[in-house]
Amino acid sequence: MPVADVSARDRILTTADDLFYREGIRVSGVDTIIEKSGIAKTTFYRHFPSKDSLIVAYLQEREKRYWQQIEEVLSLHVHSPHLQLLDLFAYLRDFLRTPKNRGCPFINCTTEFPDPTHPGHQIALSHKRRVLAMLTDLCRRANAHNAENLAQQLMVIYDGILINALQLGEQSPLDEAMEAARILVEAQTEKPQTHVTSALVR
Repeated sequence: MPVADVSARDRILTTADDLFYREGIRVSGVDTIIEKSGIAKTTFYRHFPSKDSLIVAYLQEREKRYWQQIEEVLSLHVHSPHLQLLDLFAYLRDFLRTPKNRGCPFINCTTEFPDPTHPGHQIALSHKRRVLAMLTDLCRRANAHNAENLAQQLMVIYDGILINALQLGEQSPLDEAMEAARILVEAQTEKPQTHVTSALVR
């Protein structure tokens, strides 16, 4: 693929990422994305035959970036699943305190596209299942008394923080949510002797 084509695709995705996350997917039309990305309409449709295909690419890129950040977070305490669980919530708290945060792009997508057959909805659902699987694995490795149950409880807090922060902004009780997660984890696992290191979003 020519370099110019790669550059055009990147410009489209960068523009769509900003508009979809900041303004919403439904209200961000293809014509607006074409105008703001500075590319021709024919170029746009050569890379993305439909808006749905652009939505899929947007979510796939968000998914890739999310798991790259999670790998960094989990690397802080590779030998302590207990601390890794708490680091995940420290990461989430710090992420939600960053400027221009609008919560979880996957939750936002399922809100905008409630139809389970929509490709964006399917990717968002797959993402949430993968997050739950990660939490379940960490709970098992932390020797939780009931790993599946603890993972479900943590997932409720995890998604609840994301939705709450979007609604309440700076008034969202992020520290309290972090404390709730800590209490649950420590109630079902053996508490390590070291302290949690907060994971900052790059």
